[in-house]
Amino acid sequence: RHILGCQEIYTSSAIEPYGLNKLMKNPELLQQFEKAKNLLESYRREQLPAHQVFDIKKFAKLFAITDLFGNYHALYYSNMRFYYNPVTTLLEPLAYDNEGIEPLSTSYGLLGSGERIGVASTGTPQLDKLFSSTFFQDPAFYAEYIHALEEISDPAYLDTFLATYQTKLASLSS
Repeated sequence: RHILGCQEIYTSSAIEPYGLNKLMKNPELLQQFEKAKNLLESYRREQLPAHQVFDIKKFAKLFAITDLFGNYHALYYSNMRFYYNPVTTLLEPLAYDNEGIEPLSTSYGLLGSGERIGVASTGTPQLDKLFSSTFFQDPAFYAEYIHALEEISDPAYLDTFLATYQTKLASLSS
């Protein structure tokens, strides 16, 4: 089996906000951060399922796109960034640190297959669950993930995406 990355310790790492000084000066932002932190902490302690903490449609699409392009590096917990949406009261993913794309020929299954988790590069069992694997314990998330895989694997989806962002993509590649 192939490991998704180095051992993650998402269950015990600090939950820190960006812009702490700005946050401390704004009671509304501070309150939103506390809500977000409590949500994430409840998830880490397995007190709430993914669909009660995260915008699972957005996470499912991120995971599916990650599977399509082999960019698993972005899903390490240490590379994850979240936006707390005060309207939905859910955490949304912010794609960050998008490097380390693997050729699809070296991938050992989709994220939801369970083939990418469980054994460290030394051959020893993981001491901590990988953050991305925890989502698949929630049937609501898994259903959204399958839907997202179906959506992005439709050739028309990628054709439309490329046509929509052709100018932007060209400017980024030059």
